[in-house]
Amino acid sequence: MKRKIAFKFLIISWLMCQSLAYSQSLDTSFAKNHQITNNSGKYKDSIIKQEWSPNSIPDSLLFDGIQKYTFPNTHLTLIPPKTYRADNRGNIIHDWTGSSIQCTIVNSGYSSLLKTIHKETFEKQGFKYINQETLSTRLNKEGTIFLIGFTLNGIEYERITFFIGNNTETAWLSINYPVMMKSLLFETIENCLTTIEF
Repeated sequence: MKRKIAFKFLIISWLMCQSLAYSQSLDTSFAKNHQITNNSGKYKDSIIKQEWSPNSIPDSLLFDGIQKYTFPNTHLTLIPPKTYRADNRGNIIHDWTGSSIQCTIVNSGYSSLLKTIHKETFEKQGFKYINQETLSTRLNKEGTIFLIGFTLNGIEYERITFFIGNNTETAWLSINYPVMMKSLLFETIENCLTTIEF
C-alpha cells in the first residue's frame, strides 16, 4: 500500500513538472509555422508578453464554444471555451491570455488517488495551496478541483488541477492562467469542466 501511494506521489510530482514546463514555454510552434513575429523578430505567443495581435490567429483554428474536443490518446471529451485552440501537442491554449489546458490519464482509481493528495502535496512542490472544491459535470459525474498558485517570470499564475474518473483510471486536467486574467477566465473554465464526458 505504501509503495502504491509513493508511486502515485511520484506520478503527481512528474506531471506537475510537465505542466510547469509547458506553462513556462507555452507553444510557439504555431507562430513558427505561420511566421507570426513582431518587429524585433521574436515569436508572439501570449498577450502577457504584449506581442499578441487579434489578426495573428486564423478564425478557422479557434473553438466556437459549441464543438466537442477529445484530447489525443484519451477518451475524455469536453467543449473548450470559445476562442481557445488546440496546439500541435493536443493541448488547448488561449493565445490572448496565456491560458492553457492539458489532460493526462492516470492509471489509478479516482477515490484512491484523491486520498493521496493534500494541501502539503502541492506545497512540497513549491506551489501555494488556495482551496479545494467539488464540481459536478452536466452528466452528474463528480470531479475535484484543487486551486494552486505560482509565480513565473514575475507574473502570478493560478492552476486549476482537476481530477475526474472511475475505479480504474483518473483524468487529470491542468489549467493555467495568469491571475490578472482570472476575472475573465475562471467562470468560463469552470463551465468548460462541466461539459466533460469521461
